[in-house]
Amino acid sequence: MLMIGVPAKQICWMSEYGEKLDLSLEGVAETVCSYAGQHYKLNNKQVIVEKVQ
Repeated sequence: MLMIGVPAKQICWMSEYGEKLDLSLEGVAETVCSYAGQHYKLNNKQVIVEKVQ
């Protein structure tokens, strides 16, 4: 996640490689990192990297 300001406020989700992910801040969604091709899944306010084989 990327935080800015004082007090800090989340503005987006970031991949492990520093790429901005096309995800809302909360809810349920999925996206793919444009740099590494990793699949990310958002469930409420938690993002996980899905293992794709």
